[in-house]
Amino acid sequence: MNVCPFARPGGGRIKRSGDPPEVKPGCFDRGENLKILFITSTRVGDAILSTGLLAHLIERHPDARVTIACGPAAAPLFDAVPNLDRIIVLDKMVGSLHWLMLWSACVRHVWDVLVDLRSSPMFFILAARQRWRIGRGRANLHRVSQLAEVLNLQDNPPAPHLWITDAHRKEARRLIPDGP
Repeated sequence: MNVCPFARPGGGRIKRSGDPPEVKPGCFDRGENLKILFITSTRVGDAILSTGLLAHLIERHPDARVTIACGPAAAPLFDAVPNLDRIIVLDKMVGSLHWLMLWSACVRHVWDVLVDLRSSPMFFILAARQRWRIGRGRANLHRVSQLAEVLNLQDNPPAPHLWITDAHRKEARRLIPDGP
């Protein structure tokens, strides 16, 4: 059995800032069948800061299939995520209909892990075995530390991580050629 530092008894408890740390057994050992839904920011900067949490989940569950929901500006950041099933691009819509679109794209699945960094209604209405949601932010705490609290990683917040491919490297060399 795996021991996961972000497991919660019952799996459905809302994580709030200031909650005491809990380290419980109960993470999944389902191998390639594990499904993660990661709902992150529409903004590029906030999405980059959240990548440390995603990298942590992928490291803990290297065979898990990952679906990411984010805004259109942030979507390219996740193109090279290992075992990526899908990126769901959330274009904001009148009357918050973008959440209905996300629900319709995700409702047919029972997610093993649902991480909601947007405090969206999806946290409550999608089926998930374990779920985490960002609480209210504290103004005096760095955003990476706030995000780390979601998975009970505040003692060692995971650093942001970007996944790049050879195509990304090639394009970077084209855009920024070697100096003189």
